[in-house]
Amino acid sequence: MTTATKPKAATKLDQIAATMYADVDRPGKWTRTKLAHGLDMILHRVDEHRWRLALAREGIYPSDTEIAICRESFDVPPAAEEKRTQKVHHHPKTKRTIVYHVAELTWIEQ
Repeated sequence: MTTATKPKAATKLDQIAATMYADVDRPGKWTRTKLAHGLDMILHRVDEHRWRLALAREGIYPSDTEIAICRESFDVPPAAEEKRTQKVHHHPKTKRTIVYHVAELTWIEQ
């Protein structure tokens, strides 16, 4: 006897990812969303085939679990290049220096 598997319901992050992909409908465009718990997500369509997903947080890198969940929701291929960097931003109004810890995923789609 075979049991049918129930398809996985789309998560809220899956829905956010779909919206972000729809927003970058041509090369050179990017979109940004910030989640309630402080994770900034930037999806950038670099050119016709190259993509970039940056996951950033002030003060601490996104966790490995957060990165894995975002990889799944954004359909990032396993072979995507991952690097971690820090970006310093000087807030123009408050003059506060903010250090973002960024996990950046880049890949090529054929």
